[in-house]
Amino acid sequence: MQHVELRKLENAHYSYVDAVKINEAFLESAKKNPEHIDVPSKLEFSDHGIAIQCFGYTAEAIPRFVLSDKHGFMVEYVFNIKEVGIEVWRFYLTYDGEIVGASDGSGPVCDIGSNHIARQICGRVLLGALNSGIYTPSLKTDTPSI
Repeated sequence: MQHVELRKLENAHYSYVDAVKINEAFLESAKKNPEHIDVPSKLEFSDHGIAIQCFGYTAEAIPRFVLSDKHGFMVEYVFNIKEVGIEVWRFYLTYDGEIVGASDGSGPVCDIGSNHIARQICGRVLLGALNSGIYTPSLKTDTPSI
């Protein structure tokens, strides 16, 4: 291996270790503030990830480590409602402890230490579910009379 390749591996290792620590700090903070009075849901935690109850459905997100062109490893959370097979919202944890809406670091949401973390995450997931179309009435079909 060339020196450049070894350096790339070393940088990736440190970036990954930092992302693991950021994710741990995020979960610790979120567990301290799992709900907010303004939002009719709360963050629920399991060994696998985070769940949010969405008006009869459950949106779940499992953390995944992804590479950013600019910042190395980030943690991605994608909230899906598996019963209907849709994504309602996603966010990323950046190397500096921010929650953002895009993998390029744009779309700031809040800091991982925010007391309003549940309002920011739950609110966006709930709005994503409401705007997704899963609550749209079924189209009327022509059914024959019996």
